[in-house]
Amino acid sequence: VYGKPIWPKKSKSNSLTVECTLTPETKNCQQLLGTWETNVKEKLNVFLDQLLVVKHTTLQEAYPLVLNKLMTLTIRNPDTVAVVLEKSNSELYVTGYRQAVTDVSNQVAEIIHKISAENGFTQGEDLAMSQHHIECQTRTCGNYSEFYCNACHQRMCGECRDEHQKHPDSSQHEVCRYEDRTLTVSSVPCKLHPRQQLTLCCKKCHQAICAFCTTKEHDGHGFLNLEEVYTKNYKTRIEEIRKIRDDMLPKSRLRLKESKDATLEAKGNVEILKNSMKEQANRIKVLVDDILTKHLQDLQRYEASTVEKLENQEKVMDSYVTRLQTLLEGYKHSISSSDPTEFLPEMSNTPIVDLDPIPEVNKESPRNFSAGKLNKDEISKQFGKLT
Repeated sequence: VYGKPIWPKKSKSNSLTVECTLTPETKNCQQLLGTWETNVKEKLNVFLDQLLVVKHTTLQEAYPLVLNKLMTLTIRNPDTVAVVLEKSNSELYVTGYRQAVTDVSNQVAEIIHKISAENGFTQGEDLAMSQHHIECQTRTCGNYSEFYCNACHQRMCGECRDEHQKHPDSSQHEVCRYEDRTLTVSSVPCKLHPRQQLTLCCKKCHQAICAFCTTKEHDGHGFLNLEEVYTKNYKTRIEEIRKIRDDMLPKSRLRLKESKDATLEAKGNVEILKNSMKEQANRIKVLVDDILTKHLQDLQRYEASTVEKLENQEKVMDSYVTRLQTLLEGYKHSISSSDPTEFLPEMSNTPIVDLDPIPEVNKESPRNFSAGKLNKDEISKQFGKLT
């Protein structure tokens, strides 16, 4: 071709320049130069016809989930296709050779649709259209594939759908909108008949079975298409997920917050009541302590006066007893000898003494404490009431 492509430096530029590489030394240079531009355009058109760019748009909250799922995506020919990410707009571009792009785009669209369905992400009509803007798979018309054939498992545009339903071989095929399509299930071999795939669902046993099972273990039970059963249950479960996630769970979380707030409020109220009752009890204790202090002071004054009198009386009695003991010992000593020469002098030395009368002992009238009648109800009234 004798041309060198000069790719644009800016990613948003849609221009492509081809630089001529013919030189005077090139054989038949003048002849080639005359048809060079035409040849380059023809070759370039052939090359560009093999290329395709498909844009996928997701919601911002779905974008990271889609990226995580793309990490596990298996691409059969990685050299022929690439996925370009535009995080700022939550967009993905699949670019490369047409067939490879179509295959990868189908997988990307399926990932986006599944994540949106499982998480209940809703979006406007324009965004939904751009998210699944995959070209028709029945031919290279380039139209948007709005419909899906459940029998052929192909996406198709409205024009191809009409032709598909008119064709004798596919007139009985079920064609629906892409979002209403029957979901495909993984190919799983039957455990009882390993060479057969599970394609049916037994009505009676609610089990996935193969064609051979209908003539043996499940004969006469009645059967349903496994993909239809899977699709029905899948969509029902998605609705349940959406209901729980979007309605019941937010309301339940709100109720939970209200319950936690109520618990905290109740605990706070109890603490306030405890403190109030303790303060009231302390006030009552202070009053009781004041009354007790006053009575103890009165009792202390009584003790000081009475004990002083009784202690003085005790001293008088102690002195009197001491005199008697001394006199008693002298008298005993005077008669301890029978010798007259000793006896008579001792008697002279210890004459008879006139004793004073024994002092009277006076007792103080004891004071009494008349305990007041404690009434729990009266104290409770003074303390307060919990309502």
